[in-house]
This record gives sequence, structure tokens and C-alpha cells, in this order.
Amino acid sequence: MKNADLTLWAREYLSKDDVKKIRSWRYALVNYYDEEPYSHSDAESLSRELLRHIFIGLRIVRPSSVPYQYLHARIQPNGDFEPSGFMRAEMRLTVFPCDSWAPVRRRDAELLR
Repeated sequence: MKNADLTLWAREYLSKDDVKKIRSWRYALVNYYDEEPYSHSDAESLSRELLRHIFIGLRIVRPSSVPYQYLHARIQPNGDFEPSGFMRAEMRLTVFPCDSWAPVRRRDAELLR
């Protein structure tokens, strides 16, 4: 995410703090799919829904207050992201303090699978 060009979004929708947080993301759930010619295709909707379900499942397996945020991006030939859609987190999940920032581990994803 360090290479993601968020300039367009930063001008009107994201604060400097939002941009800083996005660029500091260490992990993300990623679903690759072939995009159709128009921006809001069925493939995009299905991908977004799949990732949301996986995120919710991971919260059951490993409670965390990390909010769900969505970023749609095209991957450039050089590997950089070109964001074309973004959704901010609406609210944090209330969890016990000991779970509040528990990182998701590989075995959590395997347990969910």
C-alpha cells in the first residue's frame, strides 16, 4: 500500500490521517479477479461480498476491533495499486480489551477455512 496513489481520494474524501493509516496497512484480504469493462460489475460485487464474509468469519475466529475497510484497485504492470474505489470503516467492533488489537494469524485463516 505504500505505493498506492491516493492523491485523488485525499483531495476530497480522505484526511491526511486516513491516508497515513492506509499506507501503513501491513495485511489485507485480497481477491484477484478479471475486471469487466464497466466499473461496478458483477465480478466486483461478488468479490466485495466474498471478502466481507471472510472478514466477518475471521472476527468470529479471532475477535479484533480492527474495522472493515474496502479498497478497490487495479494492479499496474509494475505492481503498484491504482485505487478506484474506497469505503471507510463505519464503526469498530466492541471486544474485550485483551482482544482489541489481536492480529490475525495464519492458523486463524486456516481454522476459518
